[in-house]
Amino acid sequence: MPVPPTQRLIRHSPVIRDCLTYNPHNEWSVTWDANTSDIIYGKSITQTNHPGSRSITQIQHYIHAYVETYSPSHSTNTNASTPRRMTSFLRPCKGCSRHVYNILNPTICTLYIATAKLITIKVYHPLYIPAHITSPKRTWKFPTLHHHTLHTIAYNDYQRSQHASNFLTPVIPVPREHSPDTIAIYNQNPVLNPLSPLYLKNLIIGFEHTIDRLIFLSHQFINFLDLTFYTDGSLFQDGPYRSIMGFAWIELTTSSSPTPFQGATMFQPSSITAETFAVLTALLVFSNNSKVNIFTDSLNTITNYNKFSRGNISTRQKLKFTTYPVWSLILRLIEQKHLSVTFTKVKSHSGNVYNDQADQLSKAATSLSPIFLSPKADPFALMTATFNHLGPLYGNIRKWTKHACHAYMAASSLHNHSQRHLLHLMDSHPIDWSSTSQWLRKNNDNGSSCSFQNDKITGYKIKLYMHLLPTADLQQRNYPRLYPSGPILCTECNSHIYDNSHIGFCPSHLSEFNQDLQTAAQYLGSLITSSPNAPLSTRDVTLSIGRSALFSQVTDIHHPTYLLLHQLVPEELISLVHFHIRSQKLTMDIIELFIQYFYTQITRKFWRIHSNSFHSWEKSR
Repeated sequence: MPVPPTQRLIRHSPVIRDCLTYNPHNEWSVTWDANTSDIIYGKSITQTNHPGSRSITQIQHYIHAYVETYSPSHSTNTNASTPRRMTSFLRPCKGCSRHVYNILNPTICTLYIATAKLITIKVYHPLYIPAHITSPKRTWKFPTLHHHTLHTIAYNDYQRSQHASNFLTPVIPVPREHSPDTIAIYNQNPVLNPLSPLYLKNLIIGFEHTIDRLIFLSHQFINFLDLTFYTDGSLFQDGPYRSIMGFAWIELTTSSSPTPFQGATMFQPSSITAETFAVLTALLVFSNNSKVNIFTDSLNTITNYNKFSRGNISTRQKLKFTTYPVWSLILRLIEQKHLSVTFTKVKSHSGNVYNDQADQLSKAATSLSPIFLSPKADPFALMTATFNHLGPLYGNIRKWTKHACHAYMAASSLHNHSQRHLLHLMDSHPIDWSSTSQWLRKNNDNGSSCSFQNDKITGYKIKLYMHLLPTADLQQRNYPRLYPSGPILCTECNSHIYDNSHIGFCPSHLSEFNQDLQTAAQYLGSLITSSPNAPLSTRDVTLSIGRSALFSQVTDIHHPTYLLLHQLVPEELISLVHFHIRSQKLTMDIIELFIQYFYTQITRKFWRIHSNSFHSWEKSR
């Protein structure tokens, strides 16, 4: 079949620079996308030129539109009857299916495209924007050629690249003059070889100082084939909005003094991820055919290594591990570098000098800038899922999606009319949603898997949270013929409407409620002081509880105990306990006991008072 003729239009492509990385200034380009049969616009960010590979350019993705149809108020052009008469402009893409996550530019839509496939274009300077465009936005860019012209140029260039017999992709030249020592080093450890798929800078991205330290240690250990390491990881959480993982290891056999290394990472925060990253960075610096002894206090790390190394675990099971990408690279390093790895479990905080040093280094590493696995580290990965440009999603995507949908529905429910007061209180008293979820899902019948009692109590908790207990306003709405029209007042105080917000805050019971609240404060103090990690001074505990807004005098429904009555766990309560009890596990145990006490001794008590009084009123009618 003959090749269709292509129009001979002038083509200008970006210049491939003779350096590893180059940051172009105001360089705009287009390329043809065969999948969508359309062109891609972009502004060049970084050109990467690794020896022996194609030049790759990272671009910020822009989307084409016409001013007259996209935003008619910004144009005075009255003759825009056809696309040719309309004014083309480019606007930044806010995220699309082509987006590739990049740590240096996480908030913009970025793409990686071979430099040879790009065609450079020009855009108007802001001073030369067409006169009929009124008040253009700063992010809008106006190309000097019309969209249809650029469309034709990009398509014809794609046709030539597909049918030209002498078409070759430019490759960065490889230095041919290597010293024998350099070749020997490349053969001993492929992570140092820029031409190897295991080249370190292709596997790890992020903080350059940490990556350079790994390269230095790889050179230092190049002639050692029997090494011993102590590894450790640490998770630092500063509230619900910032988490960072530190990891570290100490090598003992290559010199008279131990050789330390430490680093940090983010995303999918857990101590297990930190421990696994410590193992990964240790394996990166080994030479081929090395024998490696790794001492760790993480039994989970050893268990996961045994699971993955056996090879009988299915892909479906592997993807359920949030650390799967890290383990995939670890096993790839072991296989291709022919490593012999032995793990030994050591007891944490048992006086082992090297393990304690690794632990201290990992905790100190949480102050460092993070490193990450490159999205292209796994050659078998078809994609890297991200969320809202915040970072990659590892592990079970279906499970993560379920949690995200549940969170969306929970957030949407807070905008219901009945829960508007909860939403207002959350502005001044934030909620710990993780603890709230655990409390609502807690088994209320001694762990029985199937229990009517558990279902009944859980349903009651959810009704409290959703403001769905059968108070007068809801009964009146559901049974309009049985209940009188007009507001129904509380049968205890006869001054306020009897609804879900009134439970516990009835003026007739406020004094009793305040007494019960002080008793609950004393109970919380006893839980803290009787804990194994209790502070030495009981007086400090009493004073901090007394200063808390949770246990101040209750006068109306704007008090933060409203949240506790409706089964929500305030962050203030957790911070109060955690201030005295450093152990996260013991803190959550105390929180669970206190919430259970508050539920049984206060919440249910005042609901029974109002419910019995309202039933008596119903029977009297």
